[in-house]
Amino acid sequence: MDTRQDHTSLTPLVPLLVLRILLLIVPLAIALVWGSTFGDDAYVAFRCASNLAAGRGLIHDGPAGLCAPLESPLYVLVLWLPAALGIPLPQAGLILSALGWGIAALAIYGFGQAMHRPVAAITTAALVAFSPTFVSALGTQVPWVIALACIAATLGARKRWRMQTGAMVLMLCLRCTPITLATAALLLGVRWIKRRRFPLGPAVGMAVVTLVWVVLAGWGILSPPSLPSLDPTAWVHVIEQLVHESEFYWLYLPAICVGLVSLRTSGSALWVGLPWIAIAALRVDTLSSSMLATLGSALAGLGVDSLTRTILKPAQTRRPALAASLVLILASPLAIAQASSLLYRHRLRPVVRQALEGQAAAWLRAYSEPAATVLSSARVGFLSERGVLPWDADASDASQFAALAATLSKHPPDYCVSYRSLAWDRLVRTAWFQGDYASSQRFLSPYDAASPVTVWHYLHPTMPQPVEATLGDQIRLLSARAADSVAVGETLAVRLDWTALRPVAEDYIAFVHLIDGNGARVASHDGVPWDRKSPTHTWLPGDVVPDVHRFPVPPDTPPGTYTLWVGMYTWPDLVRLPVWDRAGIEQPNQTLFLRSVQVVPADD
Repeated sequence: MDTRQDHTSLTPLVPLLVLRILLLIVPLAIALVWGSTFGDDAYVAFRCASNLAAGRGLIHDGPAGLCAPLESPLYVLVLWLPAALGIPLPQAGLILSALGWGIAALAIYGFGQAMHRPVAAITTAALVAFSPTFVSALGTQVPWVIALACIAATLGARKRWRMQTGAMVLMLCLRCTPITLATAALLLGVRWIKRRRFPLGPAVGMAVVTLVWVVLAGWGILSPPSLPSLDPTAWVHVIEQLVHESEFYWLYLPAICVGLVSLRTSGSALWVGLPWIAIAALRVDTLSSSMLATLGSALAGLGVDSLTRTILKPAQTRRPALAASLVLILASPLAIAQASSLLYRHRLRPVVRQALEGQAAAWLRAYSEPAATVLSSARVGFLSERGVLPWDADASDASQFAALAATLSKHPPDYCVSYRSLAWDRLVRTAWFQGDYASSQRFLSPYDAASPVTVWHYLHPTMPQPVEATLGDQIRLLSARAADSVAVGETLAVRLDWTALRPVAEDYIAFVHLIDGNGARVASHDGVPWDRKSPTHTWLPGDVVPDVHRFPVPPDTPPGTYTLWVGMYTWPDLVRLPVWDRAGIEQPNQTLFLRSVQVVPADD
């Protein structure tokens, strides 16, 4: 008799245990299928953890004065252990973040159970476990921030106040931003309402953590809590993207509305949550979108729970099969939306582009100096083990581009690794880039629109030499720059800065000649200005057109002093434009002397 009773009492624990295991396994399985296609934030953390394990301190090394401050020192400290054990950090970060994702789903389930809403608990946990917003946060601390917020909410529902305080402190140590501060304030406000006593101790603890973070941010160690700024167009884009991934997302609206109506009895607690939603909506980033998506799943789960209770209440039925079938019918459209979105995003993962970036990183590791600096994605910097100025070209706006251009003019990196995109194309076409960088290696693939991935090296140019020569009556050569010396067999780069005095009717070819002491041409380069991108008939008065000419010095060239000469001619009749120097003296042979160049023996 006792044995049968024990067996009966243990039976409900079996499906509960299976459910909890599934909530942990499903995010892990999705992460393993997804692979290490992380964003830049993950690789910044990996680089910091790698530096810490190598004894270089808790830093993200980059060009002088451009080191990125840490966003999550606690997460980096956790990654230090696998880095010290020699475990590849991308794989470790993938498993660690997937574990946080699963624990977030478990905590959501526990919160629903604590609120005595079992249908909402199961539905919401399942939606979170299949949430496509979490895959964008893989490799980062974001899943753990959300997990700790959910754990804190669950502990508050169970009135375990001290443990809740610990969860909130850990959450702020992982990431101190307006939305995490608002989350902590929300939880403290709900506690205040429930206990009718202000939680002074936890509030002081939160304030101390925030103050320490602000002080470290002032020292440049941690990233400061960024001020939120409303950007409705960004959220419109997010919503449009979701609907594009799956039309079933529209069915979230009625479920969320029903869930909000079911909270009408919450009274003050509901009003406390409204400022949190407002703060979360002010900033569009991975953390904010993931938290709002989790909230949306919770409200949709409450909506399914309320609809199930409303439909089954008149029948006064106790049959669990009927209830389960009804929940399945109501939640299926939401699950279909999540699954469709996951499949859509899985197909669009930048696998090929990141493979090409991996090849570029291997090239940099093999052929660049260990102290070299690179403008690239943080992934390239981590894989190449070089100091990196991380730039996410896909997420760059006009203000970020202007700030980047100003920074690079003061701290030009030794290498740039670009891929085909509007932002990179704009940067590569700037006069600064055209005159100071040359392509070193290209990595191609026919399977990705971002191909080719190109490695550019800095030419370390000299200061520009004022010229102010006039060609014909339409074109002026403002300045020129070239190296003082070049080794036999190496490439000499000469940059010319042109401008139009008036509209130019014809197209001219610019040339640069390297002449020896006997007047013989040793090497030369002819071409349409700006690498054929800017024919002279397109020039407008006042515009400055950069024009770089590169040519190799023949290996059999005797060392000595040589001279550079420049001019223009028409094609195909090869008639040169007359040239006058800055003093107004017409130059013989329609060519202008630029400067002398020393040709030195090649290094053995």
